[in-house]
Amino acid sequence: MLLQLRQRISSYSHQKSWSIKISEQSSKSSLIKTFGLTAASGDICKHSVLVHLKKQAYACENSCRKIKNKFNLQSAKVYILFLFCCKVLVNSVQPPSTFQPESKTDKRIAMTTKRTLCCITVAVLGYLWIKFVKQSPVYEITKSLDGKTVLITGGNTGIGKATAIELARAGARVVIASRNLPRSEEARREIIELTGNDEVRCMYVDLEDLDSVRDFAKEFDETEQYLDYLINNAGVMSVFGKAKSGINRIFAINHLGHFLLTNLLLDKMKKQSTVRPVRIINLTAHSYKVGNVTKETMYNDVTSLGEMFQTASDSKLANVMFNVALDEELKKFDVTTYAVHPGMIDSGQAMGLPLYIRALIRLPVLLFTRTPYYGCQTTLYCALDDDVTKNSGGYFSDCQHEELEPLARDQDAIRFLWNESLKLSGLVTS
Repeated sequence: MLLQLRQRISSYSHQKSWSIKISEQSSKSSLIKTFGLTAASGDICKHSVLVHLKKQAYACENSCRKIKNKFNLQSAKVYILFLFCCKVLVNSVQPPSTFQPESKTDKRIAMTTKRTLCCITVAVLGYLWIKFVKQSPVYEITKSLDGKTVLITGGNTGIGKATAIELARAGARVVIASRNLPRSEEARREIIELTGNDEVRCMYVDLEDLDSVRDFAKEFDETEQYLDYLINNAGVMSVFGKAKSGINRIFAINHLGHFLLTNLLLDKMKKQSTVRPVRIINLTAHSYKVGNVTKETMYNDVTSLGEMFQTASDSKLANVMFNVALDEELKKFDVTTYAVHPGMIDSGQAMGLPLYIRALIRLPVLLFTRTPYYGCQTTLYCALDDDVTKNSGGYFSDCQHEELEPLARDQDAIRFLWNESLKLSGLVTS
């Protein structure tokens, strides 16, 4: 329809009255004839042209009604479309420069209008940027977590710390597992100060070192009575080299360490599930969609930035596959699992990158990433929402369930990852 409107008006632009300078009476007469205008004094003004264009615009109202009937649009939407058509008509035919108002008042009004439109545009874009880029849905905690125990890896910084604060504020006992105890103690003091909840404990674990994971799991099992929420939050991206297990450090920390920790605590969670439910949350990322899990990717020696980003994506795919497999493993128990994408969050994972790269990406990070507070909202949703259990084993982003890509549901790949992880972690011998 818009094309027809433009064609109707563009036919006027080919008239010779637009192509010559309107300064003679013959040109004025031609313009009057072209637009069907009348002027007692012979003066042709821009207002008359726009009045005619307005009449032409109203001719499209029937077409708008047809669109409404065909697509069942609301009247408000049709009206917006109608106004847009009017704008197309007015902008399609611009009067010659000789018809522009020359008075200072008209020029001042035109300049003020432009500035106002620019301000409105900037304000609207700013609102959209804040609403849809810098913010995300916020989950409102309405239940008390008194008596509940949360174990969260990497809970001393970034998304993990934000998660620990919100859960402690709800009354939960929070155990922060990290390899940096001084930072964990600092986070503990801050959490207590912010929430008034002193049930916050720090424990040492190095997910890259499987012996450290075993020691941690043993101590936790002996000293903590319950485990209601296991949040496998810790993750890295900008690290290089290989772990003691022989696989690259990224895969070891992001997947294998959590795989071993979860399996070592499974018996505790299974027994507890007979009297109180348990939820396991595995943080991942949308980059899993470009990941690939093979023996080569697990043992690949990361030496370049390209390999680093690809290996991080591979490990995120492993997190999703592990979540799917874990859900199948726990079908007979009141233990549910969830894979969570926190969003684009400035969580400090780029600190291991070279200084010049951090400088280059600093501005995009500031513009397009969210704070850790928004990064923890989907984790809180999966941990506390009552209806989410029906999608156990699923993938979640922005506090809603999303369908997994086919590669994350490949049963052969999931079975390979599970069996290989069992061997690498020493849970079974080959």
